[in-house]
Formats: sequence, structure tokens, C-alpha cells
Amino acid sequence: MILFQKHEFVFIADVRMMYRQILIHPDQRDLQIMVWKESPDQPTKAYQMNTITYGTTSAPYLAARTLNQLADDENDTFPDVSFIVQFDCYMDDILTVSNSLENTKELQTQLVQLLGRRGFADASTAAYGAAIYLQYPSSESKSTYMLYSKSCVAPINPVTIPRLELCAALLLSQMTQRVIKALNLTISAVVLYSDSTIVLAWMKKPPQEFKTFVYHRVTAIQELAKDFVWRHVQSEENMADFISRGVTPDSLQSENLWWNGPSFLRNGIENLELSMPDTIKDNDFICEFKQSEKYALLTNSGCDSDFNDLSQIVIII
Repeated sequence: MILFQKHEFVFIADVRMMYRQILIHPDQRDLQIMVWKESPDQPTKAYQMNTITYGTTSAPYLAARTLNQLADDENDTFPDVSFIVQFDCYMDDILTVSNSLENTKELQTQLVQLLGRRGFADASTAAYGAAIYLQYPSSESKSTYMLYSKSCVAPINPVTIPRLELCAALLLSQMTQRVIKALNLTISAVVLYSDSTIVLAWMKKPPQEFKTFVYHRVTAIQELAKDFVWRHVQSEENMADFISRGVTPDSLQSENLWWNGPSFLRNGIENLELSMPDTIKDNDFICEFKQSEKYALLTNSGCDSDFNDLSQIVIII
């Protein structure tokens, strides 16, 4: 879906009855025996399934593997659509793009021919989330539009708001890496925003200072977003709030903030940065740090000490 916003022409193909059109090798069909009775008083019949059977553990893998093998086998004849089958296909759905209407029609025709060689046909305080926007400059202004968003349901067990905000930051880091790879464009800068000063402060600390939950997520964020810049955004300008608090489709249609982002993006992202306080005293921030253990060593300086030298001292904790 990300690629759909990169080109003017797109098309979708669906492999009709995909599992039923992939034959299982005869040597393996005995592994797909189905026992059936028309009624309780009728004799039992055994049927051998000759195609991929829906519901079996291996079915999704076998279907995807067949398409990939088909793309490899036909790469010399159909190089363009072989690439599409390998990289623009999810199970039985193909979503791809083109630069012209003529090329789109040609790809569609070749795709039908490619799939036809193997019997395929028919081209055709509850959640958290993140949203990604693409900005490109022009001579008059900097245009920004929504590219990709994702939501996640919050865990059933109660989780603090800062922890959920940290999960959202990790999700955004993962999504950003995925988008950069999918777009295959030269990206001049990546700026990530959060309205949580606690999360931004956590991400500036060494992960080993934190308890397990925060440790793992800060570690992952620092690795995924090591080449990116994190900045603060006010809650009223945070587009991801639409995801976390929920919004109806009718209301979302008219929300310019959602579709184009806050005005400061169009005015230049380089001009916005919050001066973060050096110290945050919020309990939700402090409680995620490991407890520092302090020990006292008591010694007797008198002549009647039982210890003749330091090597004989044993500290019992």
C-alpha cells in the first residue's frame, strides 16, 4: 500500500481459488487423506486430496513457495512480472504500480500469462499507534501528506501511559524502517515525534539503567532509530492521537491534521525542537530505573580485631 502512493498508476490482482489450483506431488498425497460419511448409516469413504488443503499448517507456505518458484522459472520470459510476483505479492493478493497506463496494461497481460502457465488466473487508554508522513519540497512550499499508519490494541493487563507511549515509539521506529525499504527513495532526513517527555528522556539514557520492560524497548528503539532525530510535539498537534483515542470515519474525512499533518511540518521541520528539561521527577519516569544497591562495610580498628589483613575480610550481604 505504501508503493501505491509513489506512482500514478496501480493495479490489484487476486489469484482465484489459489489453494485449489496448486497440485500436490503424487508421492505426498497419501499425507492428505480425508475420511467421510454421507450419513451415519452409510459406509466410510476415504478421499485423497490432490491440491493444497485449506487449514493445514503447511498450506500458506506451500502456496507462497509455489508462486516464488513460478517467478524464478519464468524470469527469463517475464522478468518484470516475475519481480512483481516475488516482491509485490502477499499470499493470493498482488498489489503493484507502474509509471504509465500502457505499461500497466502490459504488466497485467503478462501477469495473467505467467500465472496461467501454472493454472492460475483472474487478475483483478485502549490502543496505541503511529503515523508516517512524507514531505517533499517544491519551489513554493513544502508539501506533506499521510503515507502509512498502524494501530495496536493495548494489553489487557493494565499498563502505565508512559509504557504505552514507549510501545508507540517502538512501533513508529519499526514502521519507519519498513517504509524506507519499501519506498526505495533517497530520504534526506527522518524526524520522529512523540508528545511524551518521559519517553524522550528514557531514549536518551543507557538502556541498562532500566528495568526489563523499558530496557528491551529502549534498546530496540536506539538501534532502529540510530540515524533518526527524535523531537517533541504538543499533544494537540500529534496526529497519532487520532489512533489512540479513536475517531469515526466520517469525522476523519474532514480532519486536515490527519491527512496533511500539523502546520509546522509545512513551515519546516528543522525549526521545531523542544528544550527538554535536564531532570524529570515524574514517578512514572523514575520508577522504571533499576534500584541502586548500597552496601556498608563495618570494620573494627581496635587491636582485638579478628582480621589480620584485608584478604581475610568476608563481606556477607
